[in-house]
Amino acid sequence: MTARDKRVVKRSALSEISVVADILRHWDPINVQPGTVGPADEYDSYAPHIVSMVKSGCTIEQLAANLDHLCVEKMGLGTSSNASWVHNLEFAALIVSKLHGVSSPSSGPLFPPLLSRAERLETLSSQLIADVTLYPSESGGHEIRPGWGCPCVLSMSQPIVGYDGWPLLGDNPMSAGEHRRVGFVFLSGEEAAAVFRNAGRFFLWEGRCIGEAVVVAP
Repeated sequence: MTARDKRVVKRSALSEISVVADILRHWDPINVQPGTVGPADEYDSYAPHIVSMVKSGCTIEQLAANLDHLCVEKMGLGTSSNASWVHNLEFAALIVSKLHGVSSPSSGPLFPPLLSRAERLETLSSQLIADVTLYPSESGGHEIRPGWGCPCVLSMSQPIVGYDGWPLLGDNPMSAGEHRRVGFVFLSGEEAAAVFRNAGRFFLWEGRCIGEAVVVAP
């Protein structure tokens, strides 16, 4: 390999690592908002190994399992949940497709279409049931659609601390001002569900509170 070839290979590898590092900032399983609240390089150290896995031909599921391992073993997030697996699977699929795009920009699709987040959520069981009320639009509420999720918080007081959660809406959007009984799944699984069951009530946060939920069943 010539010196020029080596430089090309190095540039390609750095480009791929940069792509993965950027995706991991959006993956953000511990919600530190890299580059905004937390350090921009919070997850960068994981990128080279992930690139190596993909270049070695790992499947999306194998890469998702690696992300799951990082969450549980490296970050101490506790036992994996259905919601966290969905989250990791989505980002694993994104990483694999992006890396193949970096390597072969002119190539066609390498993978079959993936299920949408809404379709994946339909396969999950509720971790708790709650009566949800979305505030009217004049009070900050807005329509939410299947697949939508947000931080669920115990209080509207600062600082806002909560757990990422998804209401299971089925195929039906929920309008501002609407009241509906729905199931929820959480990225932190039973840990979050137990907190909200104990509190009995929580709020849906999207830069402001857009609605609230009263727990009615585990």
